[in-house]
Amino acid sequence: MSRLTLIFAFCLALLGLSSCSSPAFVQPQGDVYAQCGFRFEKGRHLTTNYIGKGDFVAAGSKVLIVKVGQKDFVVQLEDGRQVEIENIEKFTLLGIKAISERMFAATAPNLSGLSAAELAAVKAGRIEVGMSKKAVLLAVGYPPAHESSISSDSWLYWQSRFNKQRIEFVNDRVSAVRN
Repeated sequence: MSRLTLIFAFCLALLGLSSCSSPAFVQPQGDVYAQCGFRFEKGRHLTTNYIGKGDFVAAGSKVLIVKVGQKDFVVQLEDGRQVEIENIEKFTLLGIKAISERMFAATAPNLSGLSAAELAAVKAGRIEVGMSKKAVLLAVGYPPAHESSISSDSWLYWQSRFNKQRIEFVNDRVSAVRN
């Protein structure tokens, strides 16, 4: 190989390496609204989505996206606290862009069609018998995708590292909540 060929091959290799790292996506600036409720502890929410632990942010809460990275992003709540949202991709089966779009949008979530009892449960972040699947997602967010599909009639949420809660549905309504 000629020296020029080696230099050219080296440059191509460098270009290939630089394109391997995907840049962080750009989230719309300004206020956005939580599309589902979520809990956080010590300023951190894991997308594993532990539903029984920490402070609660209700669906429809206005937040400001402060920083976006490749595996996490930071939002500022209306009270000034900041929450890092860390994507645990092996449990969500989604990238950070999809997580951000699922959790936040420029408009408040659509709460039409929910009963008064469902609205109260959504606002409090509770799952109750009789709630629709839509209301459960609004109340506590999505279950870990590696264990549950939202199209199934049984969802498994984690309450803690060692405790799980199974939500069972009949005709798209919660029929049982089991620990």
